[in-house]
Amino acid sequence: LINYDRDNIPPKIIKAIKPYIEDKERFSPQVIKKASSACEAVCKWVHAMYKYHFVLKMVKPKREKLQKATSEFKIVDAHLQKAQANLDAVMGKLKQLEDHLQDLHDNKKRVQERMKGD
Repeated sequence: LINYDRDNIPPKIIKAIKPYIEDKERFSPQVIKKASSACEAVCKWVHAMYKYHFVLKMVKPKREKLQKATSEFKIVDAHLQKAQANLDAVMGKLKQLEDHLQDLHDNKKRVQERMKGD
């Protein structure tokens, strides 16, 4: 039971156990417990696998969409990181140019003040 492939329960198995699952008077853990506690555990496991099958049918398409969205996100995020790196480089260059411009303005101001003083 531990190694049972619960993600791939064949439909014919689900169809075969459905009448037992629906028969609450004879195949419920409480009723089975009266006969055997070991069988009660198996009964609980069968009920759980039956429920799991239908939950998985609802969740599986959502998981697939999530995987697709995650893949797309990784691609877009890589582009974003590249664009961010380019922006950082441009911003660094802009800062250098602004600093250089400020130096030129300061230099111009000093030259103009010297010329006024002469």
